[in-house]
Amino acid sequence: MNKIELEHALKKNQFEAYKTANDQAMQKELITNVGNSKIKWNIVSDKGEKTAIPAFVGDHVIVSTVNRVEQEVKKIQPKVDPAYKIDLPAKVEQLKNSYINNYIKARSHNYIVAKFSELKVAFLGQMLSLMGVSISELQKMQKKALSNSVEENILMFEENEYNGEMIQIIGGSPKRVKNDLKVIEEIRTQLMTQMDRLGKPNYYTQQRLVEVKIDACKRILEEFTNELNYLQYQLDYLEIS
Repeated sequence: MNKIELEHALKKNQFEAYKTANDQAMQKELITNVGNSKIKWNIVSDKGEKTAIPAFVGDHVIVSTVNRVEQEVKKIQPKVDPAYKIDLPAKVEQLKNSYINNYIKARSHNYIVAKFSELKVAFLGQMLSLMGVSISELQKMQKKALSNSVEENILMFEENEYNGEMIQIIGGSPKRVKNDLKVIEEIRTQLMTQMDRLGKPNYYTQQRLVEVKIDACKRILEEFTNELNYLQYQLDYLEIS
């Protein structure tokens, strides 16, 4: 608001400070802080009538109800329960376990699962490094995880081939046998892909596959033989008809 606009507003008695200033005729020529106003006023006498005119410092006057006094800004401190303690070693172990699990999942046959786990491995590895785990220790964890995963993969592959041979021996409805063998074949493919990503490409050769099937058949034969001997024992010595 400039000087002309302010004077026009004062003539229309739009400011309470103007009314207050006119009512105080016995005061000195300069009246400051009249009412709630921050404006300085000059009392001018003209033919016995006194008029309040604002004393301008410059071309404009700031008229505001906002408190401009500087206030100290207090920092908000988070409230932390002094009884709460962070078990850092336990947190490190949890992160290590999560790191190993995701390191193995990053070798999954599933592309999406593998890529997502790779991101988690990178993040967890950085967190463990910040918590004092050295690079050499992380490498040892990776090596051990790979070794355990290879052993687990071999066991699962052998068990899968055992199930496949057992299905063909026991038989059943042709449709069901066919569907079950499709599942066995899909699991075989997944395990082969995983073994390749575990750092052992072409581990399951055709010769290796035949050897696993032979071992599975020997295992099945042994189990059937034990079952036959047990039934014969019941028949001969327990007099079960």
